Order: sequence, then C-alpha cells, then structure tokens
Amino acid sequence: MKKNLSWQVLLLLGVIGIIISRILDGVVFQAIGVLGDILFVLGVINMIRGMIKRNKESKTVLESK
Repeated sequence: MKKNLSWQVLLLLGVIGIIISRILDGVVFQAIGVLGDILFVLGVINMIRGMIKRNKESKTVLESK
C-alpha cells in the first residue's frame, strides 16, 4: 500500500524551504526555496482535495440516514 505525505507535512516542509532560501544566499539555497514553493503548493492542493473528499463523505452519510 502506498502512503502519501499528509498536507500538514508538505506545508511544513514548504515553509522551511522558503525560510532557508530567504535567510541563506546561494544557488543551492535558491533551489531549496523553489522546492519549498513546490511542496507548499502541493500541500495546499492536498488540503483542498481532502476537504472536498471529507465534505462528500459527510453528505453521503447524511443522505443514507
């Protein structure tokens, strides 16, 4: 079974990458910042998908009662 990173972990890694790129200077740290941006966006997307999925599940449970 494949396990995905939760959106909280993705957001945290993204913020850490962004902070590192802001504090430190250099090409490698700029690349870490870009990776942080990507992880942050993926975390937001996963959060929205999870909210939509949870909303659909709750509607299904309410309709079945």
